[in-house]
Amino acid sequence: MRTKLEEIARKARSCRTTKFTSLAHVLTPAFLRESWEKLNKRGTYGADEVTTAQYREHLEENLHTLWSRLRTGSYRAAPVDSV
Repeated sequence: MRTKLEEIARKARSCRTTKFTSLAHVLTPAFLRESWEKLNKRGTYGADEVTTAQYREHLEENLHTLWSRLRTGSYRAAPVDSV
């Protein structure tokens, strides 16, 4: 069974002229959980200085909060520092 992310990647590879204008409909709590499961959790903390262990402590609440912020447009990704 393919995940939604794998299906999007397959479509992007096979239809190079396809333009993805919005993937908001894919960003569900289930998709965010699936993405969390695939995440490399051995890394250091993120831009918000929260470690994966800290995020995991309240995972369902954190994922729901993230989903709500994505859905309402209030989520803004932190800028990535260039190295």
